[in-house]
Amino acid sequence: MLKDMQRCPRSEGQKMNKIILLGAGGAGKAILQILLDINKITNQWDIVGFLDDDIALHGKKILGFPVHDSLDWLHGKKDVSLVLIFGIPSTRKKVYDRIHAWGNFDFPAIIHPTAIIPDLSQVACGTVIYPQVVSDPDSKIGSFSLINKHSSIGHDSLINDFCVISPNSSIGGFAKIGTCCFVGMNVAIIQGITICKNVTIGAGASVVKDIDSEGTFVGVPARKISKKG
Repeated sequence: MLKDMQRCPRSEGQKMNKIILLGAGGAGKAILQILLDINKITNQWDIVGFLDDDIALHGKKILGFPVHDSLDWLHGKKDVSLVLIFGIPSTRKKVYDRIHAWGNFDFPAIIHPTAIIPDLSQVACGTVIYPQVVSDPDSKIGSFSLINKHSSIGHDSLINDFCVISPNSSIGGFAKIGTCCFVGMNVAIIQGITICKNVTIGAGASVVKDIDSEGTFVGVPARKISKKG
């Protein structure tokens, strides 16, 4: 987690590592493609398929890859890496807490080859970086977050654990985003802003002042419309 964050090591593709996608929803297709794109360069991941608690999906295939079973299948398994698919921050945390109670599984950072992540920035384990993300030096992204395509992350900024940053969002330098926040599409967060945990920022909003209470914020400038994030 972020409190003891170190840069998550990136494998160099010397051998193929088995990996399972947790969740067979729409985002699973996008993250599956990220893994396939990585394999075009490093041949790193042996993609076992999906796990999902929806029984109706069991035995079906998603883009040619099987949905094997529920997440309970992981009991006693230690020889596979895992990637969280779910696009809702609170769900990501609940699923991680559930699985973590069964043991210490490997959650690698998954970074698309077209993403620009400087050596002088940090991406913690369990986070997924989509295509064309650009991060400036000395930015920090915590564990189990999703950073979606074409997002921009400024220098000296901090994105905490279990956050979801939607496509085309822009986060200014020195900004700080708390745990379990959801940032909608095309959101602008200006430099130096601090956002507390459990906040949802609606699509197209501009955040121009600190947010110090949980809830949902929309508009230009962003204003609170709900106490629930």
